[in-house]
Amino acid sequence: MDAREQVAVRIFTLCDHASVPPDGKIYIHGGGIHQLYIQQIPGPLRALFLVVRLSIPWQMLGEPHTVYIRALDLDRRPIGPSDPLVATPFELGRPPGHRPGDESALNICAELSGLTINEPMTLRFHLAVDDEPIGSLPLKVLHLPPGQGMPNQPR
Repeated sequence: MDAREQVAVRIFTLCDHASVPPDGKIYIHGGGIHQLYIQQIPGPLRALFLVVRLSIPWQMLGEPHTVYIRALDLDRRPIGPSDPLVATPFELGRPPGHRPGDESALNICAELSGLTINEPMTLRFHLAVDDEPIGSLPLKVLHLPPGQGMPNQPR
């Protein structure tokens, strides 16, 4: 299968807040989060949003598909209240004038909650369409003892 015939990841990021209004744009605030400090371990992660934009090739339009997002530790054990965290069925139609080679987009904006971290760790968000892996996004979670200021972070 040639690359033009597969789902492609256009955006896959963690952020402070995001929304996808009816105009189809993605509004991302504080994007690109790759590490977090939390004061209490074990404890919950603060509110985060996971944003995904997928390019859906022409030949996959008009058929049912499902996007799955899983949160796994490095031993591939699920983290969170459910596994997968997100399961989004979709079926995009072919708009008038759409031709072979054209692509359509699917936007997903998911607020993450209920993720409890039991120890400092790196977790990975695994992205799949119809059980076919297409991306992985790491998040490093570190302990920040109470009363200690935020360490200098690389810019």
